[in-house]
Amino acid sequence: MCGINAIAFVGAKAREPRADEESAAWVSAMDRAVAHRGPDGSGVWRRHDPTGSGPGVVLAHRRLSILDHTGGAQPLTRGPVTVVFNGCLYNHRDIRGQLRHTGVPFQSDHSDTEALAIGWLAWGRDLLARLDGMFAVAVWDERDRTLTLARDGAGEKPLYYTRFTRDGVGDVVASSSAVPALIAARRAAGAGVALSPGSMFEWTVMGFARGTPFRGIEEVPPGGWIGFDARDGWAIDSGRHTDWPARRSRPETGDPAREGQEAWAMVERAVASRLEADVPLGCFLSGGIDSPLIAAAANRALGGGLKTFTVRMPAAGLDESANARGAARHLGTSHTTLDCAGEPAADLERLIAQLGLPLGDSSLLPTYWVSRAAREHVIVALSGDGADELFGGYRRYAAARWLERFGPALRAMPSLPENAAGPRGVMWNRLVRAARGWGYADLVAVFPSEEASALLGGERAGGVREWDALWRARIADAGADAPRWDFDHYLPGDLLRKVDTASMSVALEVRAPFLAKDVVAWSMGGESPAYGKKALRLEASRVLPAPLALGPKRGFAIPVGAWIRDDFGGLGRVVRDRLARPDALHAVRSVLPVSMPRVRALLDEHLSGRRDHAHRLWLLLVLDLWGDGLGL
Repeated sequence: MCGINAIAFVGAKAREPRADEESAAWVSAMDRAVAHRGPDGSGVWRRHDPTGSGPGVVLAHRRLSILDHTGGAQPLTRGPVTVVFNGCLYNHRDIRGQLRHTGVPFQSDHSDTEALAIGWLAWGRDLLARLDGMFAVAVWDERDRTLTLARDGAGEKPLYYTRFTRDGVGDVVASSSAVPALIAARRAAGAGVALSPGSMFEWTVMGFARGTPFRGIEEVPPGGWIGFDARDGWAIDSGRHTDWPARRSRPETGDPAREGQEAWAMVERAVASRLEADVPLGCFLSGGIDSPLIAAAANRALGGGLKTFTVRMPAAGLDESANARGAARHLGTSHTTLDCAGEPAADLERLIAQLGLPLGDSSLLPTYWVSRAAREHVIVALSGDGADELFGGYRRYAAARWLERFGPALRAMPSLPENAAGPRGVMWNRLVRAARGWGYADLVAVFPSEEASALLGGERAGGVREWDALWRARIADAGADAPRWDFDHYLPGDLLRKVDTASMSVALEVRAPFLAKDVVAWSMGGESPAYGKKALRLEASRVLPAPLALGPKRGFAIPVGAWIRDDFGGLGRVVRDRLARPDALHAVRSVLPVSMPRVRALLDEHLSGRRDHAHRLWLLLVLDLWGDGLGL
């Protein structure tokens, strides 16, 4: 796990001293934005061309050393190929075995980075389809003078890129693990930074998105690669190395126990492949079944002694620590329960500044807190991420089926009065409004369609209709296969981005065995599970105590609403003060018609207890902190 940066420029003046001076300044600015990701080492590689022709290329790396401390330093060059790489290749030993015939000697003992470099020598971009791992990689290949950027199939590791023209230097391509690095490079080059109204609309209503809200700063898609050809002025090419099969729904006519056994066997293999590390390793543990299953498989494979960690929440309804402690006791792990401690506002501001994106998921904070505490004991942690999307674990999937089956009828149904609805009534109202609005995406959104219309009701509200129409077109088929939509959008755009941000803020590597290639392919393809979490729970009941295996799902959340009302850690004061400023949300308001009277009404309704706007206020706080932090 690391931070990577790349800069490449081509043009008549690309080899002049000014280009080298500028690239050095840009690399320095970009390095500061990823330094927290790699405390164990750093390196910079510059393309040297004795003829003085061709492109200028700089690859830079910040290392968190996990495998082969002596042989895995980066950037790493083997022949005409130089790579910088963030992540971990779990099948690197298999790749090494397949490369013995090439005659290219390995110089390291077990560096997965070297397997990547020599594999690229042998297979080029075809190597990417052979990899099982989480990765973001930048590869310079002198043979065809191309720079290739690529990410793993699920999108566990981030990678962004931008293009601009710099007078006296030429056409520039820059790439990084972190958006702030690219903002720094663009500003240093005088290229500027601007927001995209359409993308900003998605970030504002959903609290996440695939891609960024900036014009000209793009995200390499999960399972994809982007290539830049220096021989043709950085002409761009793109493709996919991993395409998951279309999900197939199967009727519940088979054997759920057998299905659970098949899934468990694959998960055990995935966990075993993710235990290699030259540093201490542990596992996050919740009160559900996903991470306890991972912990059970890991503890068995290690022969006992696995370290597990969970966070104790201050609100009883959200606290899973007792269940996690019970699971740890049953499994025989060495367990640590961590108190939910920290400075919410200050921690949030720091995390959003490091991410450079307005991620509105409040569980970013507890993920950061458990990562920070776990980092005192381990440097690698396993997690249960991905199981809900692959095995249909979210309660909203039942609502999605209702929307698909009864959507027209639900649109005609009345809503219940807010003050008399109760929990079931609130769920009913959400369902009816989703049928009238964005369908399944309404259930995922922080600002569902009705709330979004009220928020974006300023003087330029007419322009919102265009973005709303584009958004409706993009999510039109989301409800037809809600788990697949979540896997393609919610998982990489929110959950994996959250985990990467929180864990890498403290230089902790987090691995997700449920996202192994064979597990994902099985869950989506012709053998996709008919029973999903039901089958997984049956298998979990053999491994875990029945109350844990069959208990309700709670999720990993903090009591945001109460914290705002009670000013926990000063959070309520920060929300009130920031959203009351005349220039609050100025970055968003520069491209979207945000209604500040509606913002103040949300705050008033929440503080008075008339309505719960906890997650909407949280997202508005994030948007304000984000805009200020980046100087937008």
